[in-house]
Amino acid sequence: MDGRGMNVIKAGVVGFLTLCIIMVSFSVNPVMGEEVDSVTSLDEPAIITNITFTRQGKDDVVAVIADRPFVFSYYPLSDPPRAVFDLAQSDPGTYTEPLTYQGGQVKQLRVQKQKLESGQLTRLEFYLVEGADFQVMSCPENNQKFLITFYVPSKKSAVTTLTAAVGVPPHPQKYASPQGLPAVPPSSRPISPYLKKIIVTPEGIDLIIDAPVLTSSTFFMKKPNRMVVDLPGVLIALSSEKIPIHAFGVDHVRLGRHERKTRIVFEGGSDAVLRTRLIKTDTGLRLLPATPGTTATVP
Repeated sequence: MDGRGMNVIKAGVVGFLTLCIIMVSFSVNPVMGEEVDSVTSLDEPAIITNITFTRQGKDDVVAVIADRPFVFSYYPLSDPPRAVFDLAQSDPGTYTEPLTYQGGQVKQLRVQKQKLESGQLTRLEFYLVEGADFQVMSCPENNQKFLITFYVPSKKSAVTTLTAAVGVPPHPQKYASPQGLPAVPPSSRPISPYLKKIIVTPEGIDLIIDAPVLTSSTFFMKKPNRMVVDLPGVLIALSSEKIPIHAFGVDHVRLGRHERKTRIVFEGGSDAVLRTRLIKTDTGLRLLPATPGTTATVP
């Protein structure tokens, strides 16, 4: 075979190899403009799979369950009284509005799907009887579920709890004002707890509070990732509104004073802050890290 024939064969082999490379590159890198299903489900909406409603004594307990982890926020509204829950990046699934309940603290539940520029959310609106309140509890062992307890506060139990908190003896002495009118004993006056310090310990981030915290609520939000803690009745004794942390996935803590409550926001650059949880301690509250056993170096 002469040189010319060899050149033709070489050119053919090179062309074939080039075609193979192009085909492989197209199979790895989609053509510009083609939609490709993502291999991750992080941006896919969590679908609500179950909303259960049970009675526990005089209370109503609602469990909201989805097919994957999600974050949510909540707030009360009035006229009419209701509790509103926004589930970020979620879909109501087969639930349609309204759902009506007979008796108890919840009269009706409305389920709405709302489109946003950044995705979508599911809004749950619980219409309540007058005077009803609610508490929210996340499930650390199951981040696809949370519980809501609806109840009517008992004035008697609230007074008893407050009395126990401030340390009033079972049979307080009678006090009289200089004018001879009955006066409230000093020990029975409500004492507002103060948030005194926020410190990083090897076990977590401690909120040092100088009196027992009777109640708290938490919820999580994204963009940026943060855990929000509301402490009703707690005051702030810190001069700074933003405290650097740089531990356990938390970059810094922001403090805010709202009507009748203190708001503490743990903000982080990663999603680790979305998997933290809050517990009570002898000195206040502690934010535990997302990974059990993780420790931080304390200067």
